[in-house]
This record gives sequence, C-alpha cells and structure tokens, in this order.
Amino acid sequence: MLIRLLPWLLILAVAALLVTFGMKALRDSRVEQEVAPYENVFADNVYIDGIDISGMTPEAAYDAVMEKQQAGVSGWSMALTYQGHTFVNVDYQTLGLSVDRDSVNRTLKEAWDLTHTGDAYQRKAALDALKSAPYQGSTVHANELSDNQLRSYLDSIAAYFNSISQPANASLIRFDPSQADPFIIEKEQVGYQLDVEKARQQIMALAAQGTSGQFELEPEVISPEVTEAMLRQNMQLRSTAQTEISTRSEYNRVQNIILSSSKVNGTVLKPGQVFSFNQTAEDRTEKNGYLPAEEQIYGNLVAGIGGGVCQTSTTIYQAALLSDLEITKRREHGTPVNYADPGLDATVYMTRGYEIDFKFRNNTSHDLYIAARVKPGASSRKQVVEVKIYGEPFAEGVKYQLRTIKAEVLYPPAEPEYVKDKNGYYT
Repeated sequence: MLIRLLPWLLILAVAALLVTFGMKALRDSRVEQEVAPYENVFADNVYIDGIDISGMTPEAAYDAVMEKQQAGVSGWSMALTYQGHTFVNVDYQTLGLSVDRDSVNRTLKEAWDLTHTGDAYQRKAALDALKSAPYQGSTVHANELSDNQLRSYLDSIAAYFNSISQPANASLIRFDPSQADPFIIEKEQVGYQLDVEKARQQIMALAAQGTSGQFELEPEVISPEVTEAMLRQNMQLRSTAQTEISTRSEYNRVQNIILSSSKVNGTVLKPGQVFSFNQTAEDRTEKNGYLPAEEQIYGNLVAGIGGGVCQTSTTIYQAALLSDLEITKRREHGTPVNYADPGLDATVYMTRGYEIDFKFRNNTSHDLYIAARVKPGASSRKQVVEVKIYGEPFAEGVKYQLRTIKAEVLYPPAEPEYVKDKNGYYT
C-alpha cells in the first residue's frame, strides 16, 4: 500500500516545490520590474542642495548641481559702505566658498548608492523608504563658511576710521581783541570707532540667509572731552570800563595812552596769576616807544617820559573792580584826576628805581582775557580808553557797579609836616 502511495507523494512534493519556485520567480520578476526603471537614473524623492534629481542620469544630476553651485557662489554679494563710499565688495568666495567638484561627486555618490547597492529587494526597500522620507543631500555645510578674509577687510576699515577720525578737543588758537570775535578757536572733532565683531556677525548672518545688497557700516561716535561750546562758557564778558580822554590832552599824552593800552591788549591771565601793570606796559622809556608828556607827581604836573599811562591803569582798575577781582596793589593819585571819580583811579610810576605799581590777581577758576584800546568817543573830537575783561561768567543775577562815596574829609595840617626822606622818594 505504502509502495503505491510513494509515487503520488513524490509527485505532490515536486508540485509543491514547483509552485514555491514559481511564486518566488514571480516575486523576483515583479521586484526586478519595479527597480528596473531606476537602474541608470536616480530614484524618486532624491534632492541635492534643494534640487530634485529624481529620474536624472548621474551626468545630468552632476550638471544640475554644479550649475546651482556656480550660481550660488556668484549669486551673493555685499557692498560694505559708509556715507556713499564703498570700501569693498564681499561675496561667497570672500567667505571661502567655491565650486567644489569633489563635494558634488561625493554627495551624488551617497545618493546613488542608496538605491543602487544590494539585491533587487534591498534596492526596492530603499525606494519604498524614500517615499516616506525623501533624501536631502547637501554639498555645502555651514562650517565651510570662513570669516577670515572678511575680518581682515573689517580690521583694515577700522584702522582707516581710527587714522582719520580720532577725537580732538576744541582749543583756543589765540586771543585777538582786534577781531569781532576775539576768540579764535579750533573746533572739536568727533572720532569714530568700528565695532568689527558686531559688523562681522551681521554680515555673516546676511550671507547665511543669501541676502545680497549694501551693508552700511555704523561706526560708534566718540565725542571729544572739550567742545567749543564748553570753552566759550568761560570766555564771557565779565566787565567793560571806559574813561574819557580830555580834548585838551597833548598829542604825546594820547600816544602814551594808546601805546600802554596796546601792550596790555591781548593779555591772558591764568588762575592765580597776578597782573602787574608796570611789567606788562614795560618801562616808560623812549626806547620802549614812550614819549615825553606831562605827568602828575604829588599833585604837580611835571615833564616826564610816558605821561598819561595812569589813565590806562585807572581804566584797568575799574574793569578789575567790575569783574570782582582781587586787587593786590593800588595807590590813588595825590589829587583828583579829571577822568575818574575819587577812589576809582590807580596811579603808576616807574623810573629811576622808584616804582608804584597796580596789581590784581585772577581769583577765578579759569583764564582771564584782557582787551584794552583807545577808540572814538561820542563825538568826533573825543576819544575813550576802553578795557574789557573776559572769563568765567558770574552767577545768575550777579552784576557789579561802581559808586563813589565820600566817607570822610581829611584836612591838611595848619603847619607843614616834614618827613625825613632817607630813600630819596620825595626829593
């Protein structure tokens, strides 16, 4: 019985085997048919640098990626400018990017191998996987951007700003009372400093975004410590004093007043410094330009060199009083003078080793500037001595005026009082 069944069992086994092989052959055929279209081209859903290379031959895909790389490298540029001037144009090549054939080939090979390695089933599995997870390949990576050249450019631009625009304080060039504005001032200059790191970060961000155009550099403004306005705050007119020259004054006397005024004119007095009329106006000698003219000596008019300069010293004295300055030495005339009220005059004398000086101290915190001149008066025949003192301003609302008050009348003794003159002062 068993012997009769063996042939049938053998037939069934062969049939089953044939069916199995047949089904496998059918599956293999179907798989081969599914992967066959991609034998010489890239699979679907494959992207390189954002380019869909699905169905492309390796040659076509290479050309497409290279074309985009070429366009990308030359497709971004940025002009670094400042107030209409362009310092330099930068592009991706400046940042170290270039057409990298090796990178393109390497990336394309990785994409190709996804669906072109292994048997048909492995390749089909890879094709199926791409349907849900497309391949995104890139030939350019963020770390390939280099800012070395950009930083070098920015350092050079920063050095340029520093070389031409260092902050400079305003300064007084000279005090020239002959000018309408007596203070000749060199104006301040602001400086500029470029923040290289800040500019670098901003430009690199624009490069990463692919945003081309113009980048306006914004250097930081560095202000000077001293401005013209700050200087002028302490160059205010503190006082003006005038005394009228008598129309009966002889020519030489007027010339001596003009000369002594010109020697005082333009004087700058530092804080704490003492002004000396005799030192500033110099010895009253013909060598120094002074002329013979009558001068008052102990109430008497006598001939002397430099007669009339007391009117200059008197006018300066009045200006110093109006400026609230510390008077350190001053003597009044022996008898009243016709160009100043009693108590508002200051006599000076400097000859033969005997000196009467007028002095005052700059008791302010800043420089004082003295202008002195003889100018036309109210009428064509009259002239006045004018003295102006400039310096730090008074407190708000403060103003000084001069007023003469008769405090006491002193009468001469009935009999002359003789004083022994050991030094020859009165001889």
